[in-house]
Amino acid sequence: PLELTIADTLANYDIIVDQKTPDGYRLGDTITRAEAIGVALKITDTTLPEKYYCRNYFRDVQYDRLNNWICRAIEIAADQNIITRSNDLAKPHTPISRIEALAIIMRAGGITYPRNIDPTNYPKNMPQWEIDILAGALQYNIISSTKNFGPDALATRVDVFGMIYNMRFAGKKMEYITDTKTPDIALTSAPENNQNGITVIIPGSG
Repeated sequence: PLELTIADTLANYDIIVDQKTPDGYRLGDTITRAEAIGVALKITDTTLPEKYYCRNYFRDVQYDRLNNWICRAIEIAADQNIITRSNDLAKPHTPISRIEALAIIMRAGGITYPRNIDPTNYPKNMPQWEIDILAGALQYNIISSTKNFGPDALATRVDVFGMIYNMRFAGKKMEYITDTKTPDIALTSAPENNQNGITVIIPGSG
C-alpha cells in the first residue's frame, strides 16, 4: 500500500526507524510535538549529541532520564529555528495539529514561501501565518489542497510521513522504481474525519 511505501522510503533514508509493517509504523496514530520535531531534525541530517545539558528554554522541557532525547531534540530544533522560542511552553507530549506539523517540516526543509498571502479564499478566522504556510505547501506540492487540508485536525504519523515524502522525494526517481517512462499518477491516502488525504506523486507508477 502507498502508506507503507512512504514509511519504507523514509526508513531507507534513516528519517524514521524501519518498522517493517503498517502496524509497526503505527501509521494511523497521532504524533506528538516532540516526535514530529525529532523527525523534522532527521530531515536536516542533525544527529543528537550523546552528551547534552538541558538549557531550559521551555518550562515544560527538562531532563528526563527515560526520554532524555526530548530535551535535546526540542532545544536543538529551537537553535535551528525549526520551532520558535517565543513561547515558554513546548508541549512535547501533546499531539500536534496538521498545520503545526506542516510548519515544522517546511522550516526543517528550508522551504521559503511568500508571506501575507491574500486571505480572501480562506476562512475569515484563519490566522495569516496558517494561510501563508498552506499556500507555500501547495506551491511546492507538499499538500494537495488548501481548502480540505483540515489544519486544526490532529496529525497522524502517516500525515507527517506523507508531508516529508512529498517535500523530499515526490517527483524524483526512487531506488525502488524500475520504470519511469509511464506518466506520473496521483495517489491519495485514505481521508479521515471527512478530510482529504495527502496526495503523493510517485513517478513511474501505473
